[in-house]
Amino acid sequence: DLSKIDAGKMDIEIEKIALKDIVASLERTFKPVAENKHINFDISLSTELPETILIDEQKVYQILKNLLSNAFKFTDKGSVSLEICWFSSEKTGEKVIPNNSGKSIAFIINDTGIGIPENKKNVVFQAFKQVDGSINRKYGGTGLGLSISLNFAEMLGGYIHFSSREGKGSTFILCIPEVIEKEPVGLPEDKKEMLEFIHDKKNILKNKKILIVDDDMRNVFVMINIFEKKGIKTIVAGSGKDFLVKLKENPDIDLVFMDIMILEQDGQIAIKEIREMDAEFSKVPVIALTENDVDGDRIKYIKIGASDYLTKPVDIEKLLSKLMPAC
Repeated sequence: DLSKIDAGKMDIEIEKIALKDIVASLERTFKPVAENKHINFDISLSTELPETILIDEQKVYQILKNLLSNAFKFTDKGSVSLEICWFSSEKTGEKVIPNNSGKSIAFIINDTGIGIPENKKNVVFQAFKQVDGSINRKYGGTGLGLSISLNFAEMLGGYIHFSSREGKGSTFILCIPEVIEKEPVGLPEDKKEMLEFIHDKKNILKNKKILIVDDDMRNVFVMINIFEKKGIKTIVAGSGKDFLVKLKENPDIDLVFMDIMILEQDGQIAIKEIREMDAEFSKVPVIALTENDVDGDRIKYIKIGASDYLTKPVDIEKLLSKLMPAC
């Protein structure tokens, strides 16, 4: 999860969720844990909250699961509780107001566990760090749960605050801004037609077929991942010799990405060969891929028959901007 977050590959999926369903899931998960450890576990849901809210259920549930797992792990007697309510400084004891213009929902987790020593509070959210950092530590785990939880909370526009006293217990507060469900807008006919046109343009790439001629598999995987999400079919040739075979086997190719430094054959020569083929191939758009961004390269590649060029590693936004006019 952390590697996906760092790479910007973690998506947010907002959907309408009933708060009581989240409560039911958490009760099913943690009631047996509480019974096994002979400690009390209570969840209270404020009646002031709406029945349903718009959130990324998977991420919020994962955060709460991580926080509650920690609470139970470090609590051997007493209780663990979760209160779900509107955020208020009086309720949560916080001085900081969430950084959003609307309301926030607070998930307040209290435990009567071992607490966190003062000298460990600054590492609580760091990956692979634990309060009990000794070699023969009593409590297991990787130390990743809180780090992932904080990253998820920030992705959702929220944050996690905690307070703790060693030997007395801890309080962790997850604050998530409420997503407002807006009423659909009564658009004029001309605006509707414009939106339909834009929607069609976005779908223009679906079911297109693209040939990638590149021996750098890292670059190939990135491009395939982007294309599949757009509904584009991809064919890969790993050498200059192989690309001619693939091209002839697929006469319905809509676009070619050609690595200039392709194995077994210079990419510039390969582009010239495409332009010298029968009419069905001679007009296929070809985008050159190069590791250098030198002034005059675009003119050079267009002169040999390329439609355009991109530098590697491929920038996703630039790649998509080239696809629309090319296809």
